[in-house]
Amino acid sequence: MERIEGGKLHLQLAPHCLSEVITESVESYLNVATTKKINLVARQENLVGNVDCDRDRVAQILSNLIGNAVKFTPEGGSVIVKAEETESEIKVSISDTGPGIPEEQKLRIFDRFAQLGNKDRRGLGLGLYISKTLVESHHGKIWATSKPGEGSIFCFTLPKR
Repeated sequence: MERIEGGKLHLQLAPHCLSEVITESVESYLNVATTKKINLVARQENLVGNVDCDRDRVAQILSNLIGNAVKFTPEGGSVIVKAEETESEIKVSISDTGPGIPEEQKLRIFDRFAQLGNKDRRGLGLGLYISKTLVESHHGKIWATSKPGEGSIFCFTLPKR
């Protein structure tokens, strides 16, 4: 947080296969998902391009987003991590069958210390803020779509090499 706030976050950019980073990130949450009887899968179709990125920071973004999806998805639900490639970027989406996000809360979920409910203290409210900062430092975009009762989809893009 201090490095981000102080403008001292220096990315170690190098070409990386995003598919490998996604696979490792999903695998790191399989035990937690299995314990909660959540179906956690990765769908990566025809990813061939490398991304100039800081591998550790992209893994941190994925960890935050996958971790939230698993945390807020009830037992028996599902979390799907998808990656799609276009001519200029790779789009990653993490969809869940959790409670969803009320419309009035969607704009502030990426704010520092944002939490949806006063009673919900399952985190510090920094993961999405940090993810947003890291995605934007890679010249990508991050956003969420959601309907209460139907789950959420968090997406981010990273430019291709």
